Amino acid sequence: MELHIFLSHSSIDGKIADALRTLLNDLFGDGIAVEFSSDQKAGGGIPPGENWLPWINEKISAADKTYVLLTPNSMNKPWVLWESGAAAGVALASNKSSPVVPVTFGISNDDIPSPFASTQHVKGDTKEAGGILRLLQDLNKDLGKPLTDKVFELLTNNILPGFFQKVKDELEESAPLESLLSSVPHLFSVSGLGGHWVSSYQFTSGGATMCHSEVVQLIPESERRLRGRAQLLEPRTEGRDRPFRNEIDFELANRHLLGHWKNISDTRYFGTIHLAVLQDENVLEGHYTAFASDVSVASGPWKWVRINPETLKETDLSKMVLRAPAEIQRLLAAHKKHAGPLNLAEIVVGSA
Repeated sequence: MELHIFLSHSSIDGKIADALRTLLNDLFGDGIAVEFSSDQKAGGGIPPGENWLPWINEKISAADKTYVLLTPNSMNKPWVLWESGAAAGVALASNKSSPVVPVTFGISNDDIPSPFASTQHVKGDTKEAGGILRLLQDLNKDLGKPLTDKVFELLTNNILPGFFQKVKDELEESAPLESLLSSVPHLFSVSGLGGHWVSSYQFTSGGATMCHSEVVQLIPESERRLRGRAQLLEPRTEGRDRPFRNEIDFELANRHLLGHWKNISDTRYFGTIHLAVLQDENVLEGHYTAFASDVSVASGPWKWVRINPETLKETDLSKMVLRAPAEIQRLLAAHKKHAGPLNLAEIVVGSA
């Protein structure tokens, strides 16, 4: 027997979703299949070019249970509410019993938003009454109790401390802060910027100018916030055996995206980014600043061009090879400010 579980979450809580998936798989192995939209494993998450609404509806329809992850970051996000509402609608249509389970992390019962306040929920960050053990016990029962009471107790005592620590660390790292830019009007919603973009910038290493290029997925998190994550298509960085792989947090002010980036391939490189969203919203142009040394800052232009989503459909990016960084740099530099998106074939050389 296999149970299918869908995790509804804000993209900023993707690491918590991944930690919960790992916990369930460590306990129940192949008895549990977990899916969520930000899954970065090969074949996981929303495929490139896929319309996210039908994808989520399909996954919810196929799920035996939907867990709605509520954190200080996500509990008021409209898409989390939409996914949970869709799950409830699917349950009503198919006579499923209680498939939507709110799972809270780092929030009190009084802070649970109204759609879930009257719903029996699970506190995912504790073993106390009403905590994660109840969810795990229910799953063990639904699977026909593959784990005896003694084995279940031994495994949970061994695994849960690490899970709780991962959740605690992630909540502390992603704690929302009030932005100074929140008083600056934004001229449109960042939802129109969601999707895949190819980007390129130059940097100096050993006195030589090098190029870096990568494909980044921009994921809207609110009306004015975006998160950028490197996609399965391997980035390319001149002069580096291990390419840079950047994650970026953006906030929209007027028609400008401002944020911070970090190279997650190591802990050395980080900085800021400021991009103007050009007309038609297919080109982003601006600059970055970067750590050069403990006492110096580097800077340079950074350009982004949207990838035509139609050319990404049914494409496995993990099997594609990005063109050489210098080629991507020249391609983007020549791309006119008000031109349309680039097709995938223009930025790749074939399969890995």
